[in-house]
Amino acid sequence: LQRRASTRGAVFEDFDQDGRLDAIVLNCDDTAQVLRNLTSTSNASISIRCIGRATNRDAVGARITIRSAGSKQSAEVRSGRGYQSHCGTQIHFGLGRVPRVDEIEVLWPDGTVTRWQPPAGFRADEHEQVTTRVIIQEHP
Repeated sequence: LQRRASTRGAVFEDFDQDGRLDAIVLNCDDTAQVLRNLTSTSNASISIRCIGRATNRDAVGARITIRSAGSKQSAEVRSGRGYQSHCGTQIHFGLGRVPRVDEIEVLWPDGTVTRWQPPAGFRADEHEQVTTRVIIQEHP
């Protein structure tokens, strides 16, 4: 972050699959900068990637809701975030110190709903990973 540049866009995604969102900054007339997130944390998180079958493959427009420890979080899968920018198609939810998810619900663009309840004992921090990834496929 010590370098000054004229920036035209950015991409946010967990590129190294460690549970922390990283960034690539697109600079005008210069090379891109990779900003790897090395923040130390003991909090759990979960990343969810939906794969559309009856709608669109990247599930753009799908709304994901997770329920965990009495709280609810929602996010929508989007395709872009402005000129030369993107936030990826994986949706990242922070869980804090409670590595448990009670239910994941996907409202697909065509209005159908998929619900997934993790098996007993499922923890978002299994195998000493900061992030657990869940892939949910739409049924045609």
